Amino acid sequence: MIAITYAPSDLVVAISDGIAIRFGGVELQDVPNYVGAKAGEPSIHFHLSGVRGMETATRDAQFRREWQIG
Repeated sequence: MIAITYAPSDLVVAISDGIAIRFGGVELQDVPNYVGAKAGEPSIHFHLSGVRGMETATRDAQFRREWQIG
């Protein structure tokens, strides 16, 4: 398996529905109660984040308009 030893802060790992998804980080933590695993067991948490751009700005604006109307 290839290990990532260095990556730029905006490492895009996927594109979903026109929105780029970047790698946000990794944490070594204990499993929470709600994931179906035994609570307290060691686990790795991967964080992903949507990259801000024209598509996310358009969707945010649409959401705000609909929120005010609804």
